[in-house]
Amino acid sequence: MNKVNLKYVFYFLVISLSAYLLVNTLILNSSNKIEDFSVIRPINVQNTTIRNDISNTPPASFNYELSAVRLGDENTSVIVKKGGKEYVVQINELLENKYKLIQVDKSVIIFEFQGKKFTINNRFSNE
Repeated sequence: MNKVNLKYVFYFLVISLSAYLLVNTLILNSSNKIEDFSVIRPINVQNTTIRNDISNTPPASFNYELSAVRLGDENTSVIVKKGGKEYVVQINELLENKYKLIQVDKSVIIFEFQGKKFTINNRFSNE
């Protein structure tokens, strides 16, 4: 007798939950009315060109002054100065997103930009 009553209670709960979800779904579907949408101020889209500040042509001169050199098996780097600003650049890194430091040795430091190489004599060599 007890099992039969639990069975009916379970069925009643499942049917009640299903009915509740069905009623909520119907209410939500009927209340979702899309209202007219109008743009208050139209957006003016024009053909705009993106200005590229970085020139793709290699400059004629490389106006950086060598401030320091750190030679070693790892983390070889140089410090160069231009216009009161100092830049620390390691091997295979870019200086001002243009010049790639490709070689540092006792006599010369070489930067490269689009295939053109710029050399700075290493005035800190011990020779």
